[in-house]
Amino acid sequence: MIVISENNAVHTINNVRTSEWLSKPLPDGVLFIVDEDTELGQKIISAGYFFEPVIDDNGDLIDIIPLERPEPPSEPYTPSNAEIMEMFNLMWGLKKYEYE
Repeated sequence: MIVISENNAVHTINNVRTSEWLSKPLPDGVLFIVDEDTELGQKIISAGYFFEPVIDDNGDLIDIIPLERPEPPSEPYTPSNAEIMEMFNLMWGLKKYEYE
């Protein structure tokens, strides 16, 4: 399952069935949920998550326009505990708390 949130962050979640999420209203902050096994899902993964979404008149994600990938950073990025908890809360619909 691929989750695209308000700030265009893209996350993959492997242990959750997409059909369970698609049958419910989207959690706050989530714009789209895409099954990674679909053509669109594979296109998002192939783009390396660097893309511009193409949205139809109904507000549905129908395609993407791949973008040029930026140069990789010299050092790997390590998210803070607050960032990890924010994503966890976003995915599970929990209330936001301060963790730092």
